[in-house]
Amino acid sequence: MTTEDHPFVCPTCAWRGTENELDCDYSLFGEYTEKTCPKCSTVLQTVRNYVTAEEAQQQADAGNAWLQQAISYRSRIEQSQLKSLDQFPELADRSELELVWECVNIPEEGRQESVWIIIRLSTGEPIWRERSYYGNQARFSEMKELLTLKYGDRFKSLERDCSDHLYTSLYWYGD
Repeated sequence: MTTEDHPFVCPTCAWRGTENELDCDYSLFGEYTEKTCPKCSTVLQTVRNYVTAEEAQQQADAGNAWLQQAISYRSRIEQSQLKSLDQFPELADRSELELVWECVNIPEEGRQESVWIIIRLSTGEPIWRERSYYGNQARFSEMKELLTLKYGDRFKSLERDCSDHLYTSLYWYGD
């Protein structure tokens, strides 16, 4: 069943239909669209309208301060990310690598919160760090693949630190 086939039932008038049959109200400043019952206009769904990267850049260039900050933050994340496996230390003295993933707040000038992903040996020594972002589960999987490529059979595990690290869980789930 596709999203368009998903049945809707209006709690006000009991109308039944699919998403394609709903009326749309685009008047919410362009940021949201309300999808309403075609019979009684009850709001049945609110949808966030997303812009493309090109549109976001155009709006930022035109002075949208929020998008300017968001693009700048995304750029800082990308700049901090691993570009080459050679950036990982060799760790030639280690026959088995059991690693830990955690997110920690490392304050920076002008920022109240600057959360970084730290990958460390199970004994505590950090081997890599890069800026974090909400919902970083996909990056966790990417890093496991990269660590496998770098260290081969010596890489045994990358485990998320589930101790009392607020930022690790917050940035893992994204809320």
